[in-house]
Amino acid sequence: MSDVMREGAHLVELRDWTQLEMTGNERASFLHNMCTNEINGLKPGEGCEAFLTNVQGKILAYVDVRCLEDSLTLSCVPGQADVITGHLDRYIIREDVTLHNRTAEWGLWLITGDAVEAMIAEQLGGRPPTETCLRPTGMVTATAFLLSGPRDVVRQLTNSLVEDGAAPCDDEIFETARIEAGTPLYGRDVTEENLPQEVARNDRAISFTKGCYLGQETVARIDALGHVNRTLVGVRILGRAVPTDGEQLRVDGKPVGKITSAVFSETLDSPLALAYVRRGHNQPGMMLDGPNGPVEVIELPV
Repeated sequence: MSDVMREGAHLVELRDWTQLEMTGNERASFLHNMCTNEINGLKPGEGCEAFLTNVQGKILAYVDVRCLEDSLTLSCVPGQADVITGHLDRYIIREDVTLHNRTAEWGLWLITGDAVEAMIAEQLGGRPPTETCLRPTGMVTATAFLLSGPRDVVRQLTNSLVEDGAAPCDDEIFETARIEAGTPLYGRDVTEENLPQEVARNDRAISFTKGCYLGQETVARIDALGHVNRTLVGVRILGRAVPTDGEQLRVDGKPVGKITSAVFSETLDSPLALAYVRRGHNQPGMMLDGPNGPVEVIELPV
């Protein structure tokens, strides 16, 4: 189904996704000290992925950070606003930082396809209204952008794109595309039980050269050791049945992994899942035993 999102132009509404805005003169330095990635160097229009970690280095949230002219935005899965704001508020003492929950006010859309850039240039003059944010994303393997801003403004823009030929996509297509891209979701593929390196987003979400931040000691210690005991990988199921979340993967009858999310991939013509698999069994090409037959560890994206 990811092929559907690669051709032409397509829209997916990310309904109720958490959207926070951070204002104040010390917003960048504060967030820099609270997450795993480089924030201080971001310029307006730039962004990155990041993990918010607790003092033990466990993941509290997995966010997309964007730098605007007068604020930073954090976007992530639904239901995270209270957790994130509660966590960050604890550490705002004298800093000039204010958190705003924009989840109810803003809409968030994923726009994908090889015709997207030309369509945006034609419909929006190459850039959206100033109150909205349009930024590239690697959430899926297709050319893709995230569009966020006031709900009425964003809805008007997406309606214009539909009138120009963009096709709405349902949640099932998005789910397939993001798993084929290897993109995890917090609450399913990432929880507060995970350490950042287990999620295998080191190159996208973790800076190993930045200064101190909350949880850095754990991340640095793992980096010094050179490995974690398990990582999130793609697994191709060689049967036809799609496994359910939480099903175990085994070798010689012993558990070595657990599936976190799965779909049927038309690209592979087989079920595909994200799973945490123990070190020693998590390299591409390795074979495991799934609940419905053999399972092969593969590289993502596909």
